[in-house]
Order: sequence, then structure tokens, then C-alpha cells
Amino acid sequence: MKHPMLVFAAAAALFTGSALATDATLLTLIPPDAKVIAGVRAAQAASSPLGQFVLSRMGPGAQGLQSLIKASGFDPTHDVSELLVATATPGTRGQGIISARGVFDPAKIDSLAKAHGCTSASIMGITTYKGCAGASNGALALPDPTTAVLGDADSVSAAISRYRSRTAPSDALQKQIQAASVDASGALNDLWFLSLVPLSDLNPPPPADSAGATTHQNMNAFQKVQQASGGVRFTPESVRVAGQLVMQTDKDAQAMADILRFLASMIQSNSQKNPTVGTLASVLSALNLTTNANVTQVALAVPEAQVEQLLNTLQQQHRHAESPAAPPAKPVN
Repeated sequence: MKHPMLVFAAAAALFTGSALATDATLLTLIPPDAKVIAGVRAAQAASSPLGQFVLSRMGPGAQGLQSLIKASGFDPTHDVSELLVATATPGTRGQGIISARGVFDPAKIDSLAKAHGCTSASIMGITTYKGCAGASNGALALPDPTTAVLGDADSVSAAISRYRSRTAPSDALQKQIQAASVDASGALNDLWFLSLVPLSDLNPPPPADSAGATTHQNMNAFQKVQQASGGVRFTPESVRVAGQLVMQTDKDAQAMADILRFLASMIQSNSQKNPTVGTLASVLSALNLTTNANVTQVALAVPEAQVEQLLNTLQQQHRHAESPAAPPAKPVN
């Protein structure tokens, strides 16, 4: 299972004001020792054109989970109001859970799962599907018709136990989730993430003698990020992004802000050389960087059309890079 930043995650605004911004049932499914958590408010995001654009291009990360989704007929990117991704083992592929609130058809999922070779078992009275083709360690459970849990078998089994006991995360973790899932004004973010571990734990360094080792050393400042959180909110007119990087010291926070400003200026200076870089430069022109003690704060508000243009350009480049090269033309005699 791949995690942030990207990563990013779904959902309708079920709670407002002082209430929890994340569905209470989904909170009980989060591992108590979760280190990386991301959420998507699918219904809320879908209310804006760009939110629909992003959701239509989202997909689960690990190949095994993709196979399980295909076999079971369960797709967490459709017919879902809220989606959470959580793991206690960042940097480890295939470990963690995707939990969703929505409207599911247990009979349809049961039929499709069995037709694709999945085996079903009862864990604490909850039907769980395992052993689907290409996902030997994957599992899918439906605690109730509005809740689904997908992930590796051990994580899903543990989530079922928490669901039955209604075990909520610690108050401290709930406060951190709450802070990440709303913006500075208190409005609910459409996408958000929270990392309680250094960013270096999410992307372990390559071997010392590898080609990427030098690049990794040059990114030393980013290795000093101890925790990170951020969110995105779509409005009819713009996309609002905010993030916080918790550094080791106040000096590190200022250094990080300076590095980010330098990177943005480098992109600006090369904006004429490449259309994609030019679009990215226009987006970053609204970047606002501040520091508060040992925290670097990032804020950005961009017109929706600019972001959609950038995403379209990046997607076209990705498709071009993945498409097989055309065979050389045969000489004409």
C-alpha cells in the first residue's frame, strides 16, 4: 500500500462545528499505533468540478489490492462517502487498511468474490473474503452494509476486533486527525494526510553505493521533517492547499522555508523552457511560506482551471512515458 503524499484519500461532511470531522465508525477502525493516515471526503469533493476530476483518476496503490477489488466488485473510489487509509508500518508495501463508509451491496460482493476464487470466513461474526487471485494476503470485510475494510489479512482482522469493541483512538491521535482534516478556518478538507513519523521513514534511503544515494544526501533538509500534515479543499473557484512540516529545531524550520522558496524560484526561472514547468510556475506563484517556532507552514490558493490544466499535462506526460516506443520506419526503396 503506497502512502502520502500524495496519497493521498474521501467523504461527505457528516459532522460540523465542534463535532469530529471524521466519521466515528471509521475512527474505530484506525490502528491505535497508526503512523500515517490519509482521508478523502468523496461526496464533498465531488461537489466541485476539480474534485470530480481528481476522484475519477484516483486508484488503490498495491497491485494485490487492485486484484482483490476487481475480484470482489468492491471499489473504494466509487459509491463511497468517506475513505480512510491508515498504516502502522510506513514504508512497508501491502501493510495497513483502507476503510470506507458508503452504501454497499453485500449479496453482490459475496457473489462476485466467490466467482473469482475468494474464500469467505467469519471473524467475530463478520464475513471476510481472502485468497482472491493475485492478493493472497489481501482481505475484505463488510462489518455492516455501510462500512467496508480492505487491506492485509492481519490488519483487517485487527480492525474487525476494534469495530466490535468500538475502541476509539487515543484522544491525542483524534486531536491530530481533527487538526489535519480541517483548514485554518475550520472548514472540512476534501483530502488530507497526517504523518506522525519522520519523512525519512516513508522513503528509506537507498544503498550507499546506489545511483540514488547522492540525491538522497542532497535532500538532507527533508530528512529533518519529524511530522507532517496537510489538506486540500476544493471550492467552485479555487483549490486551497495548506500543510505543516514539524522540524527538529526552529532553525531547521527556517531552513526548510528557504529551501522551498529556492525550489519555487528555480521552477519560475525555467518556466519558459517547458509548458509543464510554466504551468507549475504559475501555480507556485501564489505559494505562501511562513514559520512558527519549529514548524514550517505552507499555504496555496490556486484557481481551479490552473490546477486542472497542470494535472492534465502531467497525466499526458505519464501516458506518453508508459506507451511503447514506435518501431523505426522501414526505409523506402
